[in-house]
Amino acid sequence: MDNPGFVEQMHMAGAASYLMLLLAAIMIVLGGVGFVLALVKQPASRILGFVTLGGAVLILVVGFVGKSMGMRMTESAVANVEPEMRERILEEGLKESGYNVSLAGEFAVLPALLGVLAAALGGKKPSTN
Repeated sequence: MDNPGFVEQMHMAGAASYLMLLLAAIMIVLGGVGFVLALVKQPASRILGFVTLGGAVLILVVGFVGKSMGMRMTESAVANVEPEMRERILEEGLKESGYNVSLAGEFAVLPALLGVLAAALGGKKPSTN
């Protein structure tokens, strides 16, 4: 399987991928609300923008932690395996745990963009003088 699809990547990446997906969905909603508030010049948009940016960073952190946990589980699984099989299993484990990082990058892009837009465009209401 050279280039697995999205569902296969989610499955191979493990539990961290589902947490990243949940965080991404929440951050997209918050970022979208922040962006809409920024368009109508509501001060709360900046706060939502920064929260969404923080969520995007959290998604990336979960991805790297997921990769680390996957590698640790792979290394413990091959502790008592024959050397010929060990290399192949380690290579496959590295590839599968690496999906955590690539999925994290994909999941963090839209929240980061929405967060930047909400934080940059948001601000004080224009004065009515």
